[in-house]
Amino acid sequence: MADPETPVMEEAARHHLARVLRLRAGEAVVATDGRGRWRWCRYADGALEPDGPLEEDGDNGDLTARQLGKVGGNMVKRLVERGEQALTEDAEQDGTAD
Repeated sequence: MADPETPVMEEAARHHLARVLRLRAGEAVVATDGRGRWRWCRYADGALEPDGPLEEDGDNGDLTARQLGKVGGNMVKRLVERGEQALTEDAEQDGTAD
């Protein structure tokens, strides 16, 4: 992303969030320029709405372990939710749901 201060997604990023990750309105996303500037945003109607201050992580552009943990934790949470959803759908199709 060119500028996380005013996060505008390119079509490829929009497609990835909507079709690949299947984000729902209101879900948290980190917008970053890859050079140390980033901010939390919320996904809404195919766009990103800023949901936190613009952060700048010094000269080296590295996120801290704590910041990476938040991003990774959200990813793991989403993967677990998707897995549970897929298992439930499979069980319903097989007629083995509780």
